[in-house]
Amino acid sequence: MMAAFGDAPTPSAPSNPRVPIPANADEETRQKLWSITTEYEHLLQLQNEHFESVLASKTKAIEQLEGGRRPFDFGDSGVFNVAIEERDRELRLYKCLLEIRDKQLMELQHVLDYGGNNATEMSEFAMEKNAQIQTLMDELQVLREEVLQMKSSSPATIGGGDAGGGPAAEAAREEADKLRKEKEELVRMLVQKERQINAISSVDSVGTDIGALQLGARAISMYTEAMNLRQEIKDRESQIHAQSQELADYELRDQQRAHELELKRAEIAEFSQQISEKTRRMVDLENTLQNAKGEVAEKTREIEGLCDAVEQARKNTLAEQGAKNRIIEELREELASRDKSVLEERAERVRMEALNEELQVKSTETLQQLKDAQTTMDQMMAHTQYQGQLVRDMTTQVQESESKLHELQVQEMYEKRKRALEAKIREQETQQVIQSKEIMLNQMSLELNDTKDRLGNIRRDLDGGNALSGLGRSRGRMNRSQISEFSPKSQLSPKGDETGRQLMDALTLTKTNASATAVPPLTAISAAVSSSGAVTGATPSALQLANAAPLMQSAPGVSWNENSVTSLMSNPEGEPPTYNAYPDDLLDAHLANYLLENPKHVPLFCRLSHGQYLYGTHRVTMRLLDQPNGTRIIQAQSAPGEWILLEELLRDKLEQAQQLYAASGASSV
Repeated sequence: MMAAFGDAPTPSAPSNPRVPIPANADEETRQKLWSITTEYEHLLQLQNEHFESVLASKTKAIEQLEGGRRPFDFGDSGVFNVAIEERDRELRLYKCLLEIRDKQLMELQHVLDYGGNNATEMSEFAMEKNAQIQTLMDELQVLREEVLQMKSSSPATIGGGDAGGGPAAEAAREEADKLRKEKEELVRMLVQKERQINAISSVDSVGTDIGALQLGARAISMYTEAMNLRQEIKDRESQIHAQSQELADYELRDQQRAHELELKRAEIAEFSQQISEKTRRMVDLENTLQNAKGEVAEKTREIEGLCDAVEQARKNTLAEQGAKNRIIEELREELASRDKSVLEERAERVRMEALNEELQVKSTETLQQLKDAQTTMDQMMAHTQYQGQLVRDMTTQVQESESKLHELQVQEMYEKRKRALEAKIREQETQQVIQSKEIMLNQMSLELNDTKDRLGNIRRDLDGGNALSGLGRSRGRMNRSQISEFSPKSQLSPKGDETGRQLMDALTLTKTNASATAVPPLTAISAAVSSSGAVTGATPSALQLANAAPLMQSAPGVSWNENSVTSLMSNPEGEPPTYNAYPDDLLDAHLANYLLENPKHVPLFCRLSHGQYLYGTHRVTMRLLDQPNGTRIIQAQSAPGEWILLEELLRDKLEQAQQLYAASGASSV
């Protein structure tokens, strides 16, 4: 783990062995100087990066200790990546060192080729280089062991136990194999030279036979080696001859480039200045490396201190854990009781929230109703003047129609009652009947006076600006039954048998003397039915007219049937009814068009608001429905969620009235 903690050996500057100086010594010296400077600067940069990676690794370990985790935990991807980067930079550093050593070995080979006479010095130099190579190999072996240890500590992160150790380890292994082969070749050459040196140095000076034999054997081996060397010398001489010719060419070129050399010397001066600057930079880098080493050592001490602190904190935590467990048990019991109370409070809160939501919904509905009422009131106030004029016109029309109807009925009933009274005079009970009818006549007179009072009250209410919701929204003609439903006295009339009693009085009155009768029978029936309709706040319904049918049939001289009831429902006053649509109401406009084609239903309709109507005594909700062909139809709600055509609803109501009429006729028979 020496390299991991920043104790990697600092490489020395490349050695400068004694090499024969060629003719162009200045150019070769300049090139070597540049090469050595660049290599040394690159080496310092790699060392700086290596120490930065070591510093990052120590910082990561300190962060793990501060976080309460084990240092150098390679299960963490961040720590593993930092360690891999550190090893990668360290491998690049060793690779650079090996390249420098390779160049030095090449120089040594060059010296061996040209320095046969200096074999001893070259042998020592080779031994020194061999020792350096062995040191690098030892460091590389230590690095390989660290990589294998890292892989075994975190196999999942490295990649499932791959024996290769990753790309960095594979590259380092290849470099080591290459260096090993070069080392073997160099060792082979050194051994050959050492044999020659040892052969010379180990000759026995006494000159014994054994020494002579040894000397002969060695001489033979040296002769063999000398022959090999001579062959190599011949080859080298041929190469030297070829190179001499090239040298002549080079000298010619050198003469041509002599002038260029003078120019280059000026550049060399500039390069020398740059070299000095780079030298200062290298010094700065060395200082930075020293500072990085100091920081690494400081971080190491901090890690050791944090490890001790973590161990002490662990002991204190174990000591406090027992007391905390007892406190936790007590807190659990208290929390159980509090949870129970919290659940009760939560249930109460849920109930209160549900109640608040209901109240909120009701409040929203109330506000919406208030807004609708305010809108309706604004519309009513906007149309008050129009309604007043309409009511005055309707009142005038009602008075005129009543006068005409009264004259016709008086004339007709006078003749009929006259003939009826002449037939009844011959009966013995005529006097008694006449007396009872006089009493009834007085009652009808009182009711007629009450009706006049009601009309006067309605006129005063309309002149005073009172809002009439039902009457003001209707645009049709008002008959006596429709006017009487808004009378204050009619709202106080009791329900039940009052309608039947009034109808019976009106029909019985037809049997009395025509001269003693002041009210026509149809007017009395209309008044009786209208008073019944006033109780419900609407016009007389089909049920009321059907109930009155048996009483109408009992009147002598008058023919009543189903068509008579229908005609009374549709046109009680004998005039063509009309229905005026409410302004800016599309649904009411379509209803007016429908009633224009079916005028018999006009007296039974009364508009309450948009989409809300009274049909007789029934409240009906209607709407407009768009058809695919572009037309619109009117639908009525027969039940909640069920919509039918308006024609079907009116047909059902008419059938119900006819059935009630038939049932009433059958019961009377």
